Amino acid sequence: MTQSRVQGSNSVLSLRNVSVDYRTKVGTVRAVADVSLEVAPGESLGIVGESGCGKSTLARAILQLPRPTAGVIAYRDKELTVLSGAALRRLRPELQLVFQDPISSLNPRRRVRDIVAEPLDIWKLGTKAERAERVSKMLTAVGLDPDVYGRRRPSQMSGGQCQRVAIARALISGTKVLLCDEAISSLDVSLRAQVINLIEDLKAEFGFALIFIAHDLGVVKNISDRVAVMYLGRVVELGNTDDIYADPAHPYTLGLLRAVPSIETDQESTADVVPGEPPSPINPPSGCHFRTRCPFAQQVCADEVPQLRPIGTTGRTVACHFPLTGTDAASRAFTDRAW
Repeated sequence: MTQSRVQGSNSVLSLRNVSVDYRTKVGTVRAVADVSLEVAPGESLGIVGESGCGKSTLARAILQLPRPTAGVIAYRDKELTVLSGAALRRLRPELQLVFQDPISSLNPRRRVRDIVAEPLDIWKLGTKAERAERVSKMLTAVGLDPDVYGRRRPSQMSGGQCQRVAIARALISGTKVLLCDEAISSLDVSLRAQVINLIEDLKAEFGFALIFIAHDLGVVKNISDRVAVMYLGRVVELGNTDDIYADPAHPYTLGLLRAVPSIETDQESTADVVPGEPPSPINPPSGCHFRTRCPFAQQVCADEVPQLRPIGTTGRTVACHFPLTGTDAASRAFTDRAW
């Protein structure tokens, strides 16, 4: 199949109306619904939302694991969704994923040096000596002494060390887009900051674009240039990190942020700031999927699906019929009473 090229885009990664469906015995689950995103070269995009909102499914769809049910995913000027298996495989070194569980993502029978060198061996990049030197430099870059850790196996290392190995393996082939799917959630709190700082340092050194998926909104705030908030398969708010965290425009975003514990205020955060349970993805509510949990829902929310639309002057978009506006004192006071 010939490669389809997407013209006129400066983005390293572009998603247009991407949907992913899973067929089950009780019905079809739309795990990702009509998602459109752009990622610029060297940008960090955070993706947040409750468990089951479609974050990990979206990451795998970007890598065509499996291919999305509908929509277009373009890497640079190539449309990934129509590439043949061989053509897609040639782009794999530039699009890499770091998994949530670092230990299970590594082959327990192989030594660290061989695990990191595997992408180079598969693609026969350089001579054997050049590959060995490149592996040593990459292990050093992720904070592991190649002479000490190169001969170890994953079972002989901690979870944080294994995640460093996984990051080294992902980057050694010249990655241009790195996807981190809950890459720090299985680590001790004391190690999370170290891995986050490592990713930021590596991003500055190698210049790759980063898509960072996490439950920890504090971590996402520190590492992301922009944030996409997902709810039940849809992106409900997208914008600059500072804007979203300082003045959320979607009620769901506001609820997520209010659930984060803070030492700066006396107000106690609770786990049920966003009331109720997410509805079934097999039979979601009509119109706005969030309306059954939203204190501001009206009839139009049941009748019409809200589309992402610009709000403010900073390029932020929100999918809400009644977006919150922090500049309106009366609206903000109503918001406080509603929650």
